[in-house]
Amino acid sequence: EARFRDIVRGDFTIANTELDDFILIKTDGLPTYNFAVVVDDARMKISHVIRGDDHISNTPRQVHIYLALGYNVPKFAHLPMILGGDRTRLSKRHGAVSVDWYADQQYLPDAMVNYLALLGWSFDDRQELFSRKTLIEKFSLKKVSKNPAMFDNDKMEYINAEHFKKMSSAQKVMHVYHVLKEEGYIPGDFHVDLEKPVDLKLVPGTEPLTGNGGKTEGDELGRLFLIVSALGNRLKLLKDAPGHIGYFYKDDYEVDDNAVETHLARREVPERLERLADALDGLNYFDKERVEEAVRALADEMEIEAGELIHPGRVALTGGTVSPDIFQVIVLLGKGKTVERLRKGAGIAKH
Repeated sequence: EARFRDIVRGDFTIANTELDDFILIKTDGLPTYNFAVVVDDARMKISHVIRGDDHISNTPRQVHIYLALGYNVPKFAHLPMILGGDRTRLSKRHGAVSVDWYADQQYLPDAMVNYLALLGWSFDDRQELFSRKTLIEKFSLKKVSKNPAMFDNDKMEYINAEHFKKMSSAQKVMHVYHVLKEEGYIPGDFHVDLEKPVDLKLVPGTEPLTGNGGKTEGDELGRLFLIVSALGNRLKLLKDAPGHIGYFYKDDYEVDDNAVETHLARREVPERLERLADALDGLNYFDKERVEEAVRALADEMEIEAGELIHPGRVALTGGTVSPDIFQVIVLLGKGKTVERLRKGAGIAKH
């Protein structure tokens, strides 16, 4: 009989009568899998053989080969299979892809390791978030489940979002910066100089900055820091960064047609956006406090709710109905770009 202890599943005893007279060398002279893997592992001094539980049936044959050749039998740990949503073995038909695909989709490496560790393993049935260092400290094969694990993409995205949330602001900004650069959003179509809220046309001998102003891409990090901070927890996945942030860098950004129909396609909107553009264009200092004061003062003057300016203004500036604080958005877009998009939005509304 063949005996072996599995770290996950316990002791096995298989009678030789249950095993066939298996082949070691094929007719072409090449070794079979069971023979080759034993010699290979033994020569490499493998101490633990950790593999899927679909290999359990090979193990008694391999144990016989280890003993027959005078090798030490390694410790075995057979892990449960990963299943798709229909509880069949995960395969390409479930949309399963390589780890490289998840890297291309900007999933965080530590989040991926965290999620994969939870497939068939649990520390205490409560804790789900682990740093790589903590996993190394806490992980034990003895706590691996015998039952198959189901791959849950929603759960993986949750784990990824939680890891991103726990990053320092500087780490978040650098990750987002690299994604935007890789996707062609940085350098942007326009430059915003947040260090000079004063209108430079009021200072003798100076002119407003235009284009990229000779700035390096690294100079954009300060503005990006403010953009990422303004987004807060809205940004959960790095792959979504262009969708959340693109309008801060490009003039060709996604526009929600329903938002345009709801908030811009009304006869009173063109005048409101034109007057809002005029009010903001007349500011000498372009910071959040003064921008908000200007918007609310205009609403009072027009005897309308501030939201009647804010909602169509947001669509004109961002292309959608959801964004960070609109006054922060206006400052981060800069006066020139804000006024330009408001006037463009007024033109769309007219037609």
